[in-house]
Amino acid sequence: MRRWLERAPLHPFLFAAYPVFALLANNLGQVRPGIATRALVASLLLAGTALLALRGVMGEWRRPAVLVSCALLLFYSYGHVYNALREIELMSTVLGRHRYLLPVWGLLAVAGSWWIVRRTAASGWLTATLNLILLVATLMPLSQILLSNAGSAAASRGSKAGTLTQADLRLPEPGPPPDVYYIVLDAYARADTLRDQFDFDNRPFLDALAEMGFYVAECSQSNYAQTELSLASTLNMQYLGELIDETAEGDQGRAQLWPLIRHSAVRRLLEDLGYKTVAFETGYYW
Repeated sequence: MRRWLERAPLHPFLFAAYPVFALLANNLGQVRPGIATRALVASLLLAGTALLALRGVMGEWRRPAVLVSCALLLFYSYGHVYNALREIELMSTVLGRHRYLLPVWGLLAVAGSWWIVRRTAASGWLTATLNLILLVATLMPLSQILLSNAGSAAASRGSKAGTLTQADLRLPEPGPPPDVYYIVLDAYARADTLRDQFDFDNRPFLDALAEMGFYVAECSQSNYAQTELSLASTLNMQYLGELIDETAEGDQGRAQLWPLIRHSAVRRLLEDLGYKTVAFETGYYW
């Protein structure tokens, strides 16, 4: 194992994969793992292309691999450092500016490259150390993703998507059935809240809706404070306590909501009557 770690400079590829896995692991409750495929492939191709190019110039693998890993470190850390420095002022000057940070990053890249090429020996010990560190770092978010995905699949299988209490829904006769629009204006406050908190009169807009035939619920309020919870409850016409296993926590608990939203009782009921469902992509899997 040690000899393999010393001979195979895999750390550039592990370094290329780690930021993608880490970002995905931090957003498992919102997106499917497959959404990271393109970013992962692009990052690995970038690392591989740079490594092959430097290998052709330098004639060996170890120092080019260190160069690529250092370049990836600068590339992927830039945004984090920039955001952190935006909160710091020195003599009334915000440090988080590209005009300051880019030259510093350029100097670090030049100085680091010179040191690696001129001063760093192509040792197996350095390669083994970087391989081991990056392997452990990459396995942490990857294992989190795999465990969460397995738990979410089990939670989804246990959900009650499509279940419905007694509902007698019939099409009007005669004539075609009416279109049904469900438009969610997320975080859009009702008229009295806009008036009292923001001094904004929304009455003309609501009156126009009423003239078009819409019903405006004057004192409406959501049963839940988050979109996923509210949609799952509304589209299944039940409280969530009747729909999900409330003992599940974190991503597994959230995963039970996804089939309730995508394959809801309201959707099934309308499609049984011949309706076709058309939805607009929002960027969220659910």
